[in-house]
Amino acid sequence: MGAVPVIVDPGMGIARMLNCLAESKAQALVGIPQAHVLRVLAPRFFKSVSVVVTVGSRWFWGGTTLRQVRQTQWEPYPMADTRADEIAAVLFTTGSTGPAKGVIYTHGIFDAQVRNIQAEFDISSDDIDLPTFPLFALFDPALGMTAIIPDMDPTQPARVNPEKIIEAIGNHGVTNMFASPALLNRVGRYGQEKGIKLPTLKRVITAGARQTRRSSNGLAAC
Repeated sequence: MGAVPVIVDPGMGIARMLNCLAESKAQALVGIPQAHVLRVLAPRFFKSVSVVVTVGSRWFWGGTTLRQVRQTQWEPYPMADTRADEIAAVLFTTGSTGPAKGVIYTHGIFDAQVRNIQAEFDISSDDIDLPTFPLFALFDPALGMTAIIPDMDPTQPARVNPEKIIEAIGNHGVTNMFASPALLNRVGRYGQEKGIKLPTLKRVITAGARQTRRSSNGLAAC
């Protein structure tokens, strides 16, 4: 469509998230009921929003629901003629090392990332991906992969239910998986304990900092 999505990590906390939303000056908000409750209770952070869509039940606010959008007549529309230097998305950092910052991604950046990821990992349209970080699911259509969205809270990967991850892989023949070290540690330990094999999974990609734990001698990396 040519619209610019603003991606905010809810794990940063409500106060930081509200500041990010106000800074982005978004014109549309698509969210679950709790997000719209926040919009109503803290209107000064949403002054620029004029289009609202509720994913789920609409309570005491206006706007459209996702169900109503799906019931409208399907019509083709011309794809936006975007340029390489045009803004494609704004991604906010978590703010763990200071104020959350909005990072601008252009269409050229995304195009280069998709091409390099596909070449580096030899990804094909036959691959089925399990992205445990929601933002990475956006790459799957561009890479030609089928995305299987896992049943988990993405803000707490270290507390994931390993059975649900393993079930998703087995039921859908997942071949590719992206996950944080914390999630892989939990799922891997469970699989090792139960003697579980995942024959369809041929590629696991991970990124993130190591966890640390406090011991009697100070901090230890793990």
